[in-house]
Amino acid sequence: MKKIFFTTVVLLGFIFTLISSSCNSSKNAVEIDMTESFKLHPSAYNSDFTAYDSDSTWKLSVRFGEEIIFTSKVKKISFRAKAQPEIVGQGSNIIKLISANETHSIQITIDVAKCKNTGYITDILLTPINSETKEEFSGCGQYNGSRYLYDIWVLTNINNSPLTPDNFRKQLPFMELNLRDKSISGFGGCNKYSAEISFSYKKMAVGPIAATKIFCIDESQVEKEFFNVLNSSPVTYIKKNNVLILENSEGTLTFKKVD
Repeated sequence: MKKIFFTTVVLLGFIFTLISSSCNSSKNAVEIDMTESFKLHPSAYNSDFTAYDSDSTWKLSVRFGEEIIFTSKVKKISFRAKAQPEIVGQGSNIIKLISANETHSIQITIDVAKCKNTGYITDILLTPINSETKEEFSGCGQYNGSRYLYDIWVLTNINNSPLTPDNFRKQLPFMELNLRDKSISGFGGCNKYSAEISFSYKKMAVGPIAATKIFCIDESQVEKEFFNVLNSSPVTYIKKNNVLILENSEGTLTFKKVD
């Protein structure tokens, strides 16, 4: 009788352990799945814009004109859709994005108002298709610069005046943009230089520029104009094929991508 009782207790204990293990595995599977969903997002320097909430329970990645990815661990949402053209608030640079896939529609508002002194207030409205239920999310986002900037660019024109290698004893001025560490470096025509960079909507702010102190009779004026544009108010950047144009009130710089 004792053997039967002992065997029954052991068997029940084994069944309980098996059930508990199964439940925990199921719970962990959900958590792992939602953690894995964050891997849908490209790295920050491969996204034009990224945003989070304060607890990092959701994440937004935007490649303007290409793709929107939104995931929420708490709501167990994984949204991915083609990005429609941005709607820019006239004179304010408040950006609105609207898109949809087979399960949800999404509306994103990127404000000009700052949060945490670094990012921009970002509001997201997610609506399931064929439903009036709406999920609202609010957090802080930042512009990272378009990934096509992450390259080496040779200066070919200043204010539409062409430059040739004959104008320089060493080489044409160039810049290398590194979005991973938010930096710019290169050669101004006479001196090596470097600086930090930051981004807003399709704009880049450079500076202050740190450069070596070599003086060159012919190249120094070109370098001065080059640095003056970079180091002034934020430059608007436009890419056309392998040509990059930086422009502000101080002038226009035209670059060609290094092959």
